[in-house]
Amino acid sequence: MLALLASACGNATPRSSTTKAPPTSAGAPTSASAPTTASAPTSATPTTAPGPTVPGDTDGITPTQVSVGALVTATGPIGGAYAQIVQGVKAYFDLVNTKGGINGRHLVVSNVIDDQTNPSRNSSQARALVEDDHVFAVFASSPLFPAGTYLAQRGIPTFGTNFNAEWHLGPSLFGHTGSFNNVTMPGPYLSFLAKKSGATAAALVAYTVAQSADCATGQAGAFKRFGISVPVLDNSLPFGASDATGDIQKMKDNHVGFVATCMDPTGNVLIARGLQKAGLANVRMYWPNGYSPETLKSYASSMEGVYFGVPEVPLEDRAKSPEMDLFFTQMAKVSPTQQVGEYALYGWVVADLFAKGLTMAGPSPTRSSVVSNLNTLTHWTADGLIPGVDWTKQHTGISHTNLDCTATVQVQHGRFVPVFDSPDSPFVCFAPDSTTTDTVPGQKYTDVG
Repeated sequence: MLALLASACGNATPRSSTTKAPPTSAGAPTSASAPTTASAPTSATPTTAPGPTVPGDTDGITPTQVSVGALVTATGPIGGAYAQIVQGVKAYFDLVNTKGGINGRHLVVSNVIDDQTNPSRNSSQARALVEDDHVFAVFASSPLFPAGTYLAQRGIPTFGTNFNAEWHLGPSLFGHTGSFNNVTMPGPYLSFLAKKSGATAAALVAYTVAQSADCATGQAGAFKRFGISVPVLDNSLPFGASDATGDIQKMKDNHVGFVATCMDPTGNVLIARGLQKAGLANVRMYWPNGYSPETLKSYASSMEGVYFGVPEVPLEDRAKSPEMDLFFTQMAKVSPTQQVGEYALYGWVVADLFAKGLTMAGPSPTRSSVVSNLNTLTHWTADGLIPGVDWTKQHTGISHTNLDCTATVQVQHGRFVPVFDSPDSPFVCFAPDSTTTDTVPGQKYTDVG
């Protein structure tokens, strides 16, 4: 649950601290067999590594393949969605491998482990992947990530969904939108949405869990900085709450026009239904997660008009994004029976980064050389799928150079529809450290950094 709550400020954070975790559903992963992957990036200048510099630096490397492992949550209280990252990784690897691999090596997911939403198992199975399976790199997606400490200490190239605080622990950890998370200092995005909704007063609702509560407190400060009053701030709801009538009445009494939450879809639905029952159906909501076909199918009547901020080109923009079209094509080839969702896209995105690092490391790659080369990238966009990430700053917490960009989708007539986009860009963008909700031109679909 913690990752879902940590993601609750979603893309309301500065660009380098964007996190998001829309819950969907997925089946348990299965171990990969033969090589499956994608075409090697060519935009970076490769550097040849001199050979192993630390024990295990070339683990998982043979003359013909590179073996990686995956650590995901497929089962447990909130398992399922996280496992989809493996589908995206395999789809990208298949694309690389059909073009000969990278420096003659095919990319292989050699083992996929389910942590079962168990923190001790998350840690122990990360050790197993590194010390028993001797994988070169780890792909990870879980609502809890104590394994991040071990992986950072060992300098293991690790790629995945940066929903957890551990992603900032070391330079070898690379999240799908960066690695530095800071829910306490969100940017102007939600204030922009509130103003677009015609609201001057907003409400924030969160769980008592620290990450959820901190998210709401941070966003309340951001609303006030950008001229939106916050007459209702409740970060005391217990997880699984079934009654929010007190909050709804306060929203009605204070003429709230916009509601944001730091909760999972069940909590969001509780508020949405309360608003409808109170005759406040015109009050716009922002949900930090739930951008998935499964969630929409389950809660369509409660989601009409709801906004979602997504840290990537929306899935609905396939026709506008060449890389998104390629992603869908590969997914149909590698996982033809699976519904395409955000988590698979996250896997594709981080597989792109891994392949780029491997290419930059040259014909004799080591874990250390992949990590050091990736941390020289100043504008990585996964071929236009995400706003640019500056990896020279991501591991330091500095975020004063890149634009703060988020794509927006809204539920309209039971469908996800991109809004506030332009013909050239899906993103709403703000200048670094912006003090207003004024937007600047967004990153284009064709930005393939």
